[in-house]
Amino acid sequence: MRSPPRLSGSLTDLGTSNNEFSMEHQNTQRKRKQPEHSCNCNCAQELQDFRKDVTSMLRKFTNTQEATMNFIRDNITEMKTQVTNIKVTTDTLNKDQISMKAQISDITTKATAADSKIQSLEAEIVTLKNNMAFGTTMSTSDENVIQELQERVTRKKNIIVKLSSTNKNVEEMRHQIIELKKQNTMLRTDINYKEQMERLLKLEIIGLREDKCENLKNIIIAVGNQFGVPWEHNDIIQANRVTPKTKIQGRPRVIMEKLRSRLLKDNLISASHKRRITTTDINLKGDCRPIYIIEHLTVQNKQLLNKTKETAKNANSSTPEPKTEDFLFTKQIHHPQY
Repeated sequence: MRSPPRLSGSLTDLGTSNNEFSMEHQNTQRKRKQPEHSCNCNCAQELQDFRKDVTSMLRKFTNTQEATMNFIRDNITEMKTQVTNIKVTTDTLNKDQISMKAQISDITTKATAADSKIQSLEAEIVTLKNNMAFGTTMSTSDENVIQELQERVTRKKNIIVKLSSTNKNVEEMRHQIIELKKQNTMLRTDINYKEQMERLLKLEIIGLREDKCENLKNIIIAVGNQFGVPWEHNDIIQANRVTPKTKIQGRPRVIMEKLRSRLLKDNLISASHKRRITTTDINLKGDCRPIYIIEHLTVQNKQLLNKTKETAKNANSSTPEPKTEDFLFTKQIHHPQY
């Protein structure tokens, strides 16, 4: 019995030497094939090209959106000019109508008096004719009187004819005024709709104290985090303070912000209705004041919302006041394009 050698292991042929087996074993070993393009890919260049394509697409989209907004603004400016012209024309027509009504009333009074005089003159003429039938001769003065009376009657009849034509003109002007009022209402509605569409991504934050060194975006992000609506700086397109038309002493200016998507705005407003926060919650200096978040409405929609709240309050004190989103939902029902 022979034990196998240490290096080569068991040998099938005991006559073969250990060194010969080692050489054969080494000669049969081969290297593993490597993939042809394992280190030749240019991933950095491809990523750079992809970024350029995405940047180009975003720029085209931004330019398209800006062109659309400029077109809408131009239309609103033109419509405002038309509304102003229509208002001036309507005011002029109203003044003319009032003046014509006064003239018509005066003419009607004079016509009534003229009718009574005509009847009296006709009665006198009939009496004179009867007296003349019994007489043999007629003086020249009597003929002149009769002729003058007949001329007066003719003039009064002409006045009545002119008065009837004036009444027709007044009716036509009334119809024109009604039509102009309808057009004015339609233009105001369209302008209000387009202005509200421009405010679709905007909201107002009320109650935040003003500071010269304040960073509005950081404050807005802190408010969103308190309401459980996290966002980043690029989610806020614009943020600034807006001075009201009638400034109230001691009240800070409202923060108006424009967000990147409507979903962020709706989530923040919905969260603000479920929970109230104060300036202390976001670590602002000064007195503790409540923070309110509302829709950025047009002047007309704000007036309509206030009237709706007042009506609901007067109708039934137990009925909850309508919210801004309920008001906008009602607008969608009455205005299909909203």
